[in-house]
Amino acid sequence: MMTHTSYHNPPSLQNPAYMGWAFSILHYQQLQGAIGVAVRMQQGRSTVHGLQRMLRQSRAAGVDQAQRPGAVAQVSESMWAFMRGIWGTAAYWADAASDLHAMVRQLGPPTFFITLSAAYMQWDDLALALAPPSTDLRTHASRTAYLNSLSPAHRRAMVRDRPVDVARHFSNRWSLMLTWLRGTDSPLGEVGDVWWRVEFQRRGSAHVHFFVWCEDAPNPEGTHRNSTLPAYIDRHVSTHVPAAAGPLRSLLLSVQQHCHSFTCGSGRGRGDCRFGFPRPLCNQTRLGGAPGGRWVVWLR
Repeated sequence: MMTHTSYHNPPSLQNPAYMGWAFSILHYQQLQGAIGVAVRMQQGRSTVHGLQRMLRQSRAAGVDQAQRPGAVAQVSESMWAFMRGIWGTAAYWADAASDLHAMVRQLGPPTFFITLSAAYMQWDDLALALAPPSTDLRTHASRTAYLNSLSPAHRRAMVRDRPVDVARHFSNRWSLMLTWLRGTDSPLGEVGDVWWRVEFQRRGSAHVHFFVWCEDAPNPEGTHRNSTLPAYIDRHVSTHVPAAAGPLRSLLLSVQQHCHSFTCGSGRGRGDCRFGFPRPLCNQTRLGGAPGGRWVVWLR
């Protein structure tokens, strides 16, 4: 029998205002602890007078104007380093960026850069997870009947009213996908390492950006890259849409087809799309010379 995830939380955990307040309290406590540690480690330099003294010492030591930004950066580091453990702060993401730069220096350029967006309205498993506790979902027929009874407005309301459970579901999906991508049956081959960042759009929809380093990828800076890279790309990336009607064709046309909007510029009356769509047809994948300065011209 098929099983599905179900989220049935106390009413307080279904209240977005309460969850926002609780999250802010958690951050406040983390910040208090980090400040206490930073003050003890700085030994008096964390005060305004201490930081001013550091700048005066840099001037007295003969630091010229060209090197002065380094002294200012040192002061800034002393002021904000304690916030590295607070999610979403500039110090937190600066630390994450340092990790990414170190990975690029150690592993070389990543093989793939991928963005995955949440399709809340198309996820039947999410709709089942958000179903009321009294809903009969024991059989495939009962689950199918329940999904068919949901209107788009009902699905939107469930996503809007249960933001915490929706975020948990996105996290569970991403965790499972990451395990699959790093497994033995990964469609990307042998994955050596991954770096990712989850972001939320203005409307609250989650998406993840991630870099992937593959062990069997050809060297993008090698002497034979013009012959090896296009074949490698064609093995893992496709722009083909099946001609025959079916679930795959419907899915690709609904979520993988660019539509001009406010984001690309065409929707704002600025003329051409900044992503270069529509792209010209090409009988083979080749490097360089893609529309809009893109690195690869895809087979399409």
